[in-house]
Amino acid sequence: MMKNFLRRILVILSTTYILIYYSEFMFWARYKPADMTPLDLLVTYSAYCLAAFIFLFIITKFQVRTIWALFLAGSVYGWLIEGVIVQTTYEDIPLSISFTGLAWHALISVIIGWYYVRKVLLENSYRKTIRTSLLIGLFYGLWSICWWVEDGVVTPLSEFSSYIVITSIVLIISYWIHDKVQSGPFHPQKIGMGFAAAIVILFFIFVVIQLPIALMILPPLLVVVYAALRRNRKIESREDLITALQGSVKPLDYVLLLFIPLTAIAVYSFSLSLSLLIPTNWIVYIVTTPLGFIMLILSIVKIFRRKD
Repeated sequence: MMKNFLRRILVILSTTYILIYYSEFMFWARYKPADMTPLDLLVTYSAYCLAAFIFLFIITKFQVRTIWALFLAGSVYGWLIEGVIVQTTYEDIPLSISFTGLAWHALISVIIGWYYVRKVLLENSYRKTIRTSLLIGLFYGLWSICWWVEDGVVTPLSEFSSYIVITSIVLIISYWIHDKVQSGPFHPQKIGMGFAAAIVILFFIFVVIQLPIALMILPPLLVVVYAALRRNRKIESREDLITALQGSVKPLDYVLLLFIPLTAIAVYSFSLSLSLLIPTNWIVYIVTTPLGFIMLILSIVKIFRRKD
């Protein structure tokens, strides 16, 4: 019993880091001393642990197996981060409903970081792992230079390199730990789920509800997503993705993920040499914001149209 409990804890902790890597470390793309003190990181990690636990619970509870159901689970995760823990979801309605909850957290952190990378690792194809790492690294590097325009601060190459290498090594270790300890389905205890739900509800009541618009935005969105996920549970007969994404990964595949930071550093260095002041965040925003809405609608439609 204790062994299963420790296994669940390690699964949650490793999942948390995988999500926080793409949602926070990649997004900010640099070390921020004022916002990344040990205490700040501990608080941030704790908040993401809560979101990761609920995310894993949703996958198990609603038999999430398809990319459409996974996107809805990722949407809840994204809105927990951006609509409860912080309140950016309500800053620029309706676009802020997608960016960053759907456009970044659901699409990039969940679909790519949590799902696709692990799927590629399980295929044990060095070529696919390298290609995936190169593409993620290319995106990372191009995204990182947006802060030169957005904040007017150019992070030195040495500082950027140290930041991305260290955080990426921990990411690789997290993938490895997750794959080693996750065996069989994820069964969170009711007391843990009740505690997590209580924290979210209390935080929403005493903090988020002070923004009246939050009541008109988040609850209706969650109700619609819940209805779709409930429908998914009724029609899905296969094992969920937590169980499906299990298997043996060759050690070299994990090492090849180092192409993520190496590629990002190369792109960053090249951009520095040319002094590229390109608002790449707007390019990402223009592409992913409508894509987030499209994926949300498609996911709901696909699930409700799917036959039993």
